[in-house]
Amino acid sequence: MKRGLLTAVVLALLTSSLFAAPEPAWVLDLSGQARFFDLPWPSELRRMPDGSISTKGFPNPYDWELVDFAAAGVQRGFGFGLSQAIYFRFTAPITVGDLPEGAATLTADSPIFLIDVDPAS
Repeated sequence: MKRGLLTAVVLALLTSSLFAAPEPAWVLDLSGQARFFDLPWPSELRRMPDGSISTKGFPNPYDWELVDFAAAGVQRGFGFGLSQAIYFRFTAPITVGDLPEGAATLTADSPIFLIDVDPAS
């Protein structure tokens, strides 16, 4: 009886890791055929040759005129805010409790990094 129970417990522990949910991954689709938020917002990849910003495919599930009006206004602009939020889509929900706080974001083992890619900033 004990041996059967031990075997069942070991088997359960070994197989539980086989079916673990995958870690959330950042969605980035550069094909041009993706949904709107398969690219970050805002992103220079959305800049058109004339300098305007493409809002093609912006979601408007309720067909609200105000959403279309706002998207058209953004399209007439020629840039993004200098210190605004950026939105990314992930393949699964992110557990907020797993994210570091404050100075912990500066350590080498932090799951999140903000990288300054412009040496002049």
